[in-house]
Amino acid sequence: MYEETNVPLTAIDQIANGDQLQMIKAALPYMMQPEQKYAAIYTKIMEIQNILSFYQETQDISICSLEQEETSIIDVFQDLKKYCPESQKAPLEQYIQIIQIMNIFQSSKSTDRSQDLMKNLLSPEQQSLFETYQTMFSTT
Repeated sequence: MYEETNVPLTAIDQIANGDQLQMIKAALPYMMQPEQKYAAIYTKIMEIQNILSFYQETQDISICSLEQEETSIIDVFQDLKKYCPESQKAPLEQYIQIIQIMNIFQSSKSTDRSQDLMKNLLSPEQQSLFETYQTMFSTT
C-alpha cells in the first residue's frame, strides 16, 4: 500500500499536475475500481499534455538559466536530498562535506599540515573518500 511522505513536488511535477489534477488524484482512493482506473489514466494523459504545452512555449525549468550566482554541485546535492529516501541522505551529506572541504583546500592553497588537520576531523570512511576525490581532482 502507499505510504505517505512529505516530499515536495519537483518543478516538473508542479508543471504537470496543476491544481485540478492534484484534486483528482486526491479523490482516487474514494472511487470505485473502474472509475479509479480511468481517472488515474486521465490524470497521466493530462500531465503529459501540460508538460508538452509548457515546453511548446519554449520555457525551461533550469536553475542555470536564471540570472544568479553559478550553481554548484553542492546546490544540486542539497536539492536531491529533498527527494531521496532516508537511506540515501547520509551519503549525499558526506559528498557535500567532502566537496566543501576540497573547495576550502583549493581556494586557500592549504599546506600539507592543514590538510592533515582537516583530515583528522573526518571519519575513516570520509578520509578514504576524500583521498579518492583528492586524487581525482589533482590529476585533472
